[in-house]
Amino acid sequence: LVFEWATTTWSIPIKVEVAEMAMANIEGKMKEMENAYGAYNSSARYYYENDQDLDQALAWSKKSVEMSAQFWNLYTLSLIQHKKGDVKGAIATAKKSMASAEEAENKAYVERNKKNIAAWSKK
Repeated sequence: LVFEWATTTWSIPIKVEVAEMAMANIEGKMKEMENAYGAYNSSARYYYENDQDLDQALAWSKKSVEMSAQFWNLYTLSLIQHKKGDVKGAIATAKKSMASAEEAENKAYVERNKKNIAAWSKK
């Protein structure tokens, strides 16, 4: 930055670490993309809970599971499948969710899945 006034000139050096900033931005975006399965699941769950476009909810839920199958996003997928009338698919997905929840020692999801499987199996 150069200042000039009458016959006087002075400067202040300005240094911007462009490479470091770019790398930090890239790393941040890559982490967002790696964790995007959570955003897909949250969006699908919102649509499911608010009776929005279930086809879109199903697509997002499947995308979440494809990216990283976790007991909680498998659970969401099972709920959407059931609501869309795919009882067989919902039960199969709930069983996967339950197995994953058992492995993660998450008793709440194990119980939720057991309850749904029992209810859905009666139909």
